[in-house]
Amino acid sequence: MNSHELISQESIDLKKYIFKIVSNWYWFALTVSIALGAAFFINRYSDPVYMVRSSILVKGNEGTSVNRDEIIDAFDMFKHGKNIPNEIGIIKSYDVTRETLEQLDVRVSYFGIGRIRNPELYRPFIEVKVDTSHYQVSYRPVYITLLENDQYRLEVEDVEGFPVVLKFGEKLENEYFSFTVDKRYPDAKSKPEYERYYFFINDLNSLTNRYRGMLGVNLTDKEGSILQLSIQSFVPQKEANYLNKLAEVYIQAGLEEKNQIATKAIEFIDDQINDILDSLDIAENNLQNFRMKNKIVNISQEGTYLYQQYEKAQTEKALLGIQQKYYNYLSNYLQSKEDFSEFVAPSVIGIDDQVLKTLLGQLNSLYVERNSLNFSSKKSNPAIELLNMKIKNLKDACLESINNLISANRITLDEIDSRINRIDINIQKLPYNERRLINIQRKFDINSDVYTYLLQKRAEAGIMRASNIPDVKILDKARPENSYPIAPKRNLNYTIALIIGLIIPFLFIVVRDYFNDKITDRKDIEANTTTPIIGVIGHSNKPGELIAIESPKSAITESFRTIKTNLMYALPDKPMQVLAVTSTKIGRASCRERV
Repeated sequence: MNSHELISQESIDLKKYIFKIVSNWYWFALTVSIALGAAFFINRYSDPVYMVRSSILVKGNEGTSVNRDEIIDAFDMFKHGKNIPNEIGIIKSYDVTRETLEQLDVRVSYFGIGRIRNPELYRPFIEVKVDTSHYQVSYRPVYITLLENDQYRLEVEDVEGFPVVLKFGEKLENEYFSFTVDKRYPDAKSKPEYERYYFFINDLNSLTNRYRGMLGVNLTDKEGSILQLSIQSFVPQKEANYLNKLAEVYIQAGLEEKNQIATKAIEFIDDQINDILDSLDIAENNLQNFRMKNKIVNISQEGTYLYQQYEKAQTEKALLGIQQKYYNYLSNYLQSKEDFSEFVAPSVIGIDDQVLKTLLGQLNSLYVERNSLNFSSKKSNPAIELLNMKIKNLKDACLESINNLISANRITLDEIDSRINRIDINIQKLPYNERRLINIQRKFDINSDVYTYLLQKRAEAGIMRASNIPDVKILDKARPENSYPIAPKRNLNYTIALIIGLIIPFLFIVVRDYFNDKITDRKDIEANTTTPIIGVIGHSNKPGELIAIESPKSAITESFRTIKTNLMYALPDKPMQVLAVTSTKIGRASCRERV
């Protein structure tokens, strides 16, 4: 078959289907009407879904609002930049989501019962106060029918003890539930939106996981650090409150993490102050009693010089003792803890060893990176395993540096003890009462100096904590009036309905034609066989059987003549030909005719 014949056949087939579509137009009209009606019903009675959005700015290392001195600047080694993918993981983490839900009134979901729809409601006419100390059946619908005289009827399917009629404010308690139903605004003259409601109590764990899946967090610009939070919901006000509270919880969690270093520093200093405070009180009382009893106010010039040298050496020794305690604390902390959330910075007690500060800063950065990855990836992540290896190596390096500092401290303490012994020999040459006064004065002044030093360090840590500001800022709060519907998609539904309404009858016509094995047109023979057609005889509605004789001028008679003429040309040139005409149906006569 050549290309001309193919084109011709396709053209004829196309016309055939066009004629079939036109002849069956009523099926198209019917299915299109039904489909559009279904689309109208879906658009009219489906609960609309809204998109609610908010945005936050994740800043860099801006951490305080005051100028820092050299001591407080040492805390900056524990600051770190924000990794945006990790921050997204933190926002969507289980702990942050659960804390947000616990601070909101979402333990109970309310629905109004209408004629067709049962829409979800937020802060409706009724309020269910759940007894959190009692077991509650989760996600079991509890139906409420409002009655007269501030009464209502509770119904729960397939649960014993229901229905029950109660008054607003009256507590219901059984083995399944424990709650109180009350009017949300008892003093207002508000009317109920529905005559019947139903509610169910959410399981907080399941609700947390559901909100984690619903929340979308996207970076608005690859070059920036603005995150857009979005969530889809039937109740825009409810989800707007959730997004705003989520941002608050996330910001507060970040601020508390920043304050932990200063808080732990203050706690460490308070422990040292408490240790020395009793000694200071005892030394002060001893000094006052000795002066009053012995009438000695001042020390001699030689005694003053020796006392100053003695006091200086003892003060150095006391400060080294505090540093020694810190080294022991740091060594135990590194060997027993798995994070730096409760770590006390070395600058808190005046340690300024650059090697140790660098190692601790690097170690803290690795801990922060690992904690962030734990929020957004699995424990078996190769990146986490690599970080664990780096942390272990840095820990070993830190412990080695601490041991070296402890050894250096001991050498310095031995040298100070030697100075003290030499000064003590010279003090022994002073008069008895003056020696006693120097000894008592020395204990008081040493404790007083150390106490003053610790108070100064505590004040510096307090300034740092008070000056911390969040690294995250809310740019746009979620507002229900700025939400927009995303479902149902009305125009799309009508378009799909129109397409379906047209496709269904068309497919029916195509399939019916494909499985039709009857000959309805001469083209069916021409398309499937090579047998020539010499004529076509139409159906006759006339009562007679001898149409050619009874109606010699009819169209059917002309058809017979055309066939006879075509047969004469089609048959070979022989004097006589015999034709047999028969039928497969019963009751039809067979005949033979000579041509």
